[in-house]
Amino acid sequence: PGDVWPSIKVSAMISGGQLSLNCIDLIQVPAVERNTVAVLPLGKKKQQKVAVGDDHGVLTMFFMKRGQAEVEWKTNALGKEITRVCLQNGKDKLFVVCGQSIRGFTRKGKEFLQMETNMTETIHSLFVDEATIWTGGEYIMNIYEDCKDAGFVMVPDRINDLLCGQVTNAPRPCAVTACQDKYIRVYENEKLCHELAVEGPCTALGNAEPTRGGPGKVALLHGTETGVVGLIHAETSTMRHVVTISEVARRQASVANVIAADICKSGGHDVCVGREDGGVEVWTLGGDQAGPMSANGVAPTLVMQTSTSESIRGMQSGSVTSSAFQDLIVTTYSGKVLAITTDPAAADATGAALVRDEEMPATAVGAATALAEMAVASIKQQHKDVQKERAKDKERRLKALQKEVEGLKMQVDKEKARYKSISTQEIAVAPQVKISSKFRLCPDEACYLLALECQSALDLVALRGDLSLDLLEDPEGAILSRQPGTTASPTLATYRCVEESNRIQIKLRTPEGTGGSVSCFVVPQVQPRTAQLVNLPVPPLSLHERVADMQVAEQVVAEVPLSDLSIKGPFSLPDMHQWLSLCVSSGMPPRPADDEMVLFFRSVFVGTVLSCRYSKGLGFFRSDSPTTLTVLKEVITREATARQMRVKVSVDLNEESTPHVLHLLHPKVAYQQALTQSVRLVEPLRELQLQDGEVCYLQQDMKEILDQGNEILRDFERQPRRLNFLHQIVTDLYRHKWRLKGHSSVEHRLPALQRLLASYDFDSLVKFFEETV
Repeated sequence: PGDVWPSIKVSAMISGGQLSLNCIDLIQVPAVERNTVAVLPLGKKKQQKVAVGDDHGVLTMFFMKRGQAEVEWKTNALGKEITRVCLQNGKDKLFVVCGQSIRGFTRKGKEFLQMETNMTETIHSLFVDEATIWTGGEYIMNIYEDCKDAGFVMVPDRINDLLCGQVTNAPRPCAVTACQDKYIRVYENEKLCHELAVEGPCTALGNAEPTRGGPGKVALLHGTETGVVGLIHAETSTMRHVVTISEVARRQASVANVIAADICKSGGHDVCVGREDGGVEVWTLGGDQAGPMSANGVAPTLVMQTSTSESIRGMQSGSVTSSAFQDLIVTTYSGKVLAITTDPAAADATGAALVRDEEMPATAVGAATALAEMAVASIKQQHKDVQKERAKDKERRLKALQKEVEGLKMQVDKEKARYKSISTQEIAVAPQVKISSKFRLCPDEACYLLALECQSALDLVALRGDLSLDLLEDPEGAILSRQPGTTASPTLATYRCVEESNRIQIKLRTPEGTGGSVSCFVVPQVQPRTAQLVNLPVPPLSLHERVADMQVAEQVVAEVPLSDLSIKGPFSLPDMHQWLSLCVSSGMPPRPADDEMVLFFRSVFVGTVLSCRYSKGLGFFRSDSPTTLTVLKEVITREATARQMRVKVSVDLNEESTPHVLHLLHPKVAYQQALTQSVRLVEPLRELQLQDGEVCYLQQDMKEILDQGNEILRDFERQPRRLNFLHQIVTDLYRHKWRLKGHSSVEHRLPALQRLLASYDFDSLVKFFEETV
């Protein structure tokens, strides 16, 4: 009672089913960065205008007229690529970021501000309120008042997004930062007010209801790298989770944008999500129209979803194509600007139906809004005398489109002929298209997700690794071909795209113990044909993820047998921090925040832990895995030797740690060994089911083999690679255990270990590890 939180209401359904989304291609610009699109408030016209900035540094303003996008104005190239576009809070002034400079434009295209900041980082986040500007670079947030420095904050980890809201009663709004270390932080000026942990690295923020809420009460939407979307309430004294949207049935792609908009015309706001894989979703949350939105037991409902072939880079909402419907204005990686709407008129690809809606009187538009498709059909029946004119208009538009396509074909043929004339003397070496890559750890699947995206359709991707990679499931729309590796390149593979797509996602698992790199040669379907190289480093402890919750980490560490590694020497705190960063990349802070750093990591594949405590002149590491400690010891001593530092290393190996790691690996190895026996039973059991129909008389383990037959057969095809991957982990564990004990080589014992692994028996394996060399 008395709470006035904003509400996000449940949307209405038409005819008891889900609403359908129609997608309209509005305009094509060069490739764009994230969040470089803005929808201006309503002006004199019934429909809103859209501004989009591109990588060529051009800001383009356009609007819809008679079903087609018309450019009102565009700027000259601003010198650098545009990395952010936003509106001044509550006004129609546009602010654009190019590198470290900020430009301001009116809705008519007149430039009124050119501000050069003192930042060394590229600005990726921007918020403007009255005369105050907040900027976010990689790790630094700056505050400017009347274009003068008013403060700055060194954020603990990378800033992925930034917005402002009246969380406290302070005169100036508070800045809310989405950080890579799985925290959302609220700053009042330069003071940290709130810090809330979320499910994964926070990648996007949005206001739950921008038009409501008073001082001290803000509702925020957030999205994470793990695909989770949630609602948070922030006020002066507290910040708490309210609702989480997450589909357990399937892994969701990383969230690129999340906003609140009344897409379903319910009178409230729906949650609109844009994802890295091109997915667009509209969710409703349980709420009461008369009261606040709250966690009342009503599960979030997915009302609409669609997908594009490219990653989403920006998302805004507004009445752009029609004054009667709210559209989602979406930008994609290659520079497409799309309108995703529930307007039935948008289903007409020629745009003629949108013209009719635009020319309807207000009463007709109101009827169409209330009755949707049924009302549109009724209006058509009432205006039979206009049908012929509409058909002619549609035919004219179709002919205009055909003429435009023919013109583009002629232009392509002309460029091909020009290239052919010069290709006899010159070789194409300069890249023609922009390619981006993301290489991130997926903790739930214990693997890396490599996403490669190109402005043009991809032809093939060649993969080379100087370490043995376990390539998991084949990506959708591509065929995987493996080649025998060499000593220098153990992994050689090619992904050939059979479907036209600008994006490919590859899942792979990296081994631990030795670092290396993965080289990706990306060949797009463009002329002249060129390949671009994307090189990705892989640290030695690549499958280790940082545990942010210190209480959980300390509890886990207390329950396992730990071995200790102590390193002393004349090194500084930043030196040790840098050396540790060479071993573990996931979740490492960019710089030391205190005089003594305490970090916890967990292996997402094996399940072992690593505790790190280091300061000036001292590093103390604890782990239940001898492999982890050996890697740390070798990397740190190598780097110290390169700097001519003499360090003292001491190791206290817990004899129980090796059997503990073998016990963690046992279910994985045993499953792979049991696959051979299970595969032999799949076909006989299927024949038995075909003959008898019901097989309820079978034992439970036989029923499980029958139910999981397809998965068993699929896993058996990959068994040799998976089993070799696990055997390598066990072999490295044996080497590293005795290396910590002072034995430089145990190669003479490895053949016996390989024979033991081939006829796997857990007790015999543990006994072999305990025997002296």
